[in-house]
Amino acid sequence: MSPRRTLSFLAVLLLAALASGCGGRTSLGGRPEGGVRRDGRVDQPRPWPRDGGDLWGWWDLPVWPQDLWPWWGDVKKLDKPKIPDKYKPYPDGLGCAGFASAASSAGCCPGLQQFLLATGVSICSSACTPDDPQTPLVNEDSCPDLTQYTCAPANPAMPAQHLCVRRCAPQYATSVCGAGLACHWASAPYAQELDQAVCVWPRCTAAKDCPIYLALSCTPGASGQCTSVAGAFCAPDEASATGGTCALAGSCHQVSGLCLPHSTTGQGAIGATCKDDRDCKTGMRCDRQRTTLGVLHARNGYCTLEGCAFAKTLPQRACPAGSVCNRLFPGGLCFKSCKLENPGDCRGNPADKHGDYECYSWSNLVAGSVMIADAPTCEPADTYPCSFFGSAKINCSYLGNYPGNSTQMACRDRTTGAIKPSPTAPDGFCLDTTSSGP
Repeated sequence: MSPRRTLSFLAVLLLAALASGCGGRTSLGGRPEGGVRRDGRVDQPRPWPRDGGDLWGWWDLPVWPQDLWPWWGDVKKLDKPKIPDKYKPYPDGLGCAGFASAASSAGCCPGLQQFLLATGVSICSSACTPDDPQTPLVNEDSCPDLTQYTCAPANPAMPAQHLCVRRCAPQYATSVCGAGLACHWASAPYAQELDQAVCVWPRCTAAKDCPIYLALSCTPGASGQCTSVAGAFCAPDEASATGGTCALAGSCHQVSGLCLPHSTTGQGAIGATCKDDRDCKTGMRCDRQRTTLGVLHARNGYCTLEGCAFAKTLPQRACPAGSVCNRLFPGGLCFKSCKLENPGDCRGNPADKHGDYECYSWSNLVAGSVMIADAPTCEPADTYPCSFFGSAKINCSYLGNYPGNSTQMACRDRTTGAIKPSPTAPDGFCLDTTSSGP
């Protein structure tokens, strides 16, 4: 299973509470008071899972974002999980695959429970009570030793089950995760912190687990697929039961179980147009143009780099000059830096149309103690429908608040640019008065 296996839903802001932050910034998340955990860490709000081969995928959501995250509801307090000493070093150890009943799983995880995660792996651990973000002075996380473990949902989109998992820092030099697991940057939604990874991701074991995606669709298992490109194979789309994308084999780091940045001859920098991964510089991905549910995404393609939220331990994933890390995406995504007051500064591509891309001032917002971005970012505008903010006290206008900017960010019609009657109109997008192109 590919370590790039991702979840078929995009991330959702946990905007249950808001408060003013330092330096004139606004704070997002369930702990605006900045509560401190038992382990001394500052509490941070919940990030979200991302889509699979598509780096933005909120259109795959079965419901609107604000309906997905009930973490701030009442949580029944459970007793401290009883974990035998011999399991304490790795309560997230790999379990038996495909368990069918409590009886069969008991033999896989003696003294523990077996959990099937949304990443596709089953692991041994103990059930736990998650921290309640509405009680900033108390940490209800019932896992032992919160410096090493945290209570995580088995599926971040439907957090009915919670289990203790090991905290980790993604790096190529080593891995603290149990057999079969990797400390992947995309695991942040399970840690429920923008800058924390946990041991829930399947390791890569072969080069094909690290695909370099091409601009060709295919059907997994069918004959004669991807033959137009030498060495290509059909990689299943994780968000689809039957679809696939042609790909070339990349490189798997056997020690960490993480995919290494793939090598290409492409020259596309962050934000450049692209048709597939080969058009972008080494290690980057191409978010390809596509239409989903009638909405065009990433016109002409967009080169990006994933994992930038963990650049301190994965320097290979640091955003290059001229780009900025948006940490709201699981593990972080690099976007082209831009100036809100300059109409052509986002992409400057004559083929882009109004409403395709927008320069957003995420640098005005912090999530807990983590700044969402260090400067404004140029992103596909369909990523942020006006309903993205749900019932929160902020709206699209906050993404345009920046010194010297007078472009009037608001909830607008993507085609005409007209302001919608409601600031949370589900058919509107966060856009300003400038065009995407020059």
